[in-house]
Amino acid sequence: DKESENTGTFRSRVKGNLQKGETVITGNADGENLTGRSASATRKLIRDSMSQDSGPLENVKLPKSAREHAREYFEQLRKSE
Repeated sequence: DKESENTGTFRSRVKGNLQKGETVITGNADGENLTGRSASATRKLIRDSMSQDSGPLENVKLPKSAREHAREYFEQLRKSE
């Protein structure tokens, strides 16, 4: 019976050695820090900002891969009607 066997396991912690590396910045966030706010208040702020109408994109040329993806999407949408 494997349940009755004592395997002699124990917990251990290994400290990692941090080394210098490359910093990658993916973007900047506007606004104030949200420290000290509850998760529900933060969710409400995010939902409110997402619900605001954004203007349509005009005169924006998509990369070729994105154009092809959009074209395929709309073709499939038309076929499903």
